[in-house]
Amino acid sequence: MDKNVNTDLLEYSVKSRQKNLEKGLFDKISDKLNKMILEHNYKYDILDCGSGTGYYDNRLYEYLKKHNINPNISGFDISKNAVDFAKKHYPHINFFESDVNNINIGNNSKDIIFSILTPKNYQEYNRVLRDDGRLYIISYNKKEHFKEILKYVEIERKEKNLNNNLDNGGFKILSRENMEYKIELDNESLKDVIKTIPEYQTFDKKRVEELNKMQNFKITLSYIIIEAVKKDFFEKNLQQKCADRAGCIIISKENPRNIAITYDKMDKSLFFPKGHIDKNETAEQTALRETAEETGIKVKIVKPLKEFKHTSIYDKDDTHKISFFIADSLNDKINDELKIEKHIITLWINYKEILHLDLHENYKKFYLDNFEEIEEYIKWKLTHY
Repeated sequence: MDKNVNTDLLEYSVKSRQKNLEKGLFDKISDKLNKMILEHNYKYDILDCGSGTGYYDNRLYEYLKKHNINPNISGFDISKNAVDFAKKHYPHINFFESDVNNINIGNNSKDIIFSILTPKNYQEYNRVLRDDGRLYIISYNKKEHFKEILKYVEIERKEKNLNNNLDNGGFKILSRENMEYKIELDNESLKDVIKTIPEYQTFDKKRVEELNKMQNFKITLSYIIIEAVKKDFFEKNLQQKCADRAGCIIISKENPRNIAITYDKMDKSLFFPKGHIDKNETAEQTALRETAEETGIKVKIVKPLKEFKHTSIYDKDDTHKISFFIADSLNDKINDELKIEKHIITLWINYKEILHLDLHENYKKFYLDNFEEIEEYIKWKLTHY
């Protein structure tokens, strides 16, 4: 720890931070992180790098428990005052003192790592995170976050290049979002917020005194939210998802009113069976192969549907083409010898009910655009059933 840091100030900062957290002033960012962790993961051995008072960890713990998940959450901080506070108030979570530059955790030991508004060391995150793990970073949008206070005390922040830092640390960004909103602080909350700002010790004292007299003060909260994975894992397991894809709308042999829909237990998402088109492979060949691998069902392609474009959730700069075909199931029973993707479940759903499922917006639009053609074929099948 920097010898010039006033430890009494750190202790007061811990108490000030917790008071405002408990008022719910920053719950929106916590809610966003909790939802991302639940939706994008299936293993929950979690490490918070810079856990502070443990408030966010406890909210995550309670959120996952409500969804019938028993997470193993640990958090560390360099501040003994913060760690002591967290241990006392949240004994069901493992808190410990550590430096982000030398995390006291074994290699490849955590499924999820997150950092909320704290100093970062991406090389250490890479070492601790499992090969298929996910990293979540929440940082200030420095020029906008608390801009009203910074302008008042005449402090200007410089932006850091998060993308370069993550790249140099061996990570590939899957998604990057901005989140911004305003809150109004009463006098007590404003005083507490000022004390928690990292640049506080450099503020002009007269300016701080003026601010401390304010009874109501609106401030901007502005964040950057990043989800990332290790580069090696992305290249070996996720890069293929950025290629053009093809799949099937499978019509049931036993009941032609039903269409096969697949559910991925890892991503917790519903979709039509599909996959990336390999080199020297036609869209039809891909559709047959991927359908068998994901569902264990053999099909016969009937005709193509309208193609559409989709922006990858793994790379916002990548837009690829997806081709779907109407296909007849040759046998509705799942053949385990054909099925490779064991984490995918196949469900038979009435073709009209699919309109009410929670599909990605692009896939729902695709289904609506092709609904008349799909329905026409189903009606034809029913007359020949």
